[in-house]
Amino acid sequence: QESVRIEAQALHEVKARASVYPAEVRDRIRADVDSYVSHVVNDEWKVMSERNTLTERGTELLDQVRADVTDYEPKTDHEGQAYQPLVDQVAAADDARSSR
Repeated sequence: QESVRIEAQALHEVKARASVYPAEVRDRIRADVDSYVSHVVNDEWKVMSERNTLTERGTELLDQVRADVTDYEPKTDHEGQAYQPLVDQVAAADDARSSR
């Protein structure tokens, strides 16, 4: 399904683009993306197939990824240049999730 591919690609981009951030921030973003993906694969897809709905936990986990990205204030120009694309990729993942 196209929306799944778009969601996966956007989350991959979030993990990749976070590389310019300090280790603590980068690692938190990547860990929270991994937690979200694990939940989607192991739990949410089953719920979707049985009840045709997304899970509240999936929403919470993706909201945490969004907070990780938006709560960090870039300290350098390089980080600043990565900020908006990161926000955009989280939004793309959220839009794709809603389309599943």
